Amino acid sequence: MCQKAAGGPFLALAEIELKDFAWTREQPAWFRSSEAVERGFCPACGTPLHFRYIGSDRIDITLPSLDEPNAVAPEEEFGWESRLAWLDRLGTLPRSTTEDSTPPEALETYASRQHPDHE
Repeated sequence: MCQKAAGGPFLALAEIELKDFAWTREQPAWFRSSEAVERGFCPACGTPLHFRYIGSDRIDITLPSLDEPNAVAPEEEFGWESRLAWLDRLGTLPRSTTEDSTPPEALETYASRQHPDHE
């Protein structure tokens, strides 16, 4: 379920108590993905923002949605039974940067619109 919600092979999350957390910008939109879980996402761009068990006093925030996503690192791989077999190969694949694999004229069109208030 998380892979479909993220549109990727996994979700990188950081758990925090609700009392210690506050949205600093617009409130997320909510989707109840099962009887037990709600997921939040940006209503403007669709970015996945959080995962929360209904009634829990904790919330899991998606790491890539943070302003500084490298400030927190995952500490556990949960849902191992759903892990895609090809993930182990990622470190062995050829690598390139966006600049190396994109024509210069196309790079100009890649400016992010996801946080127009500060980027």
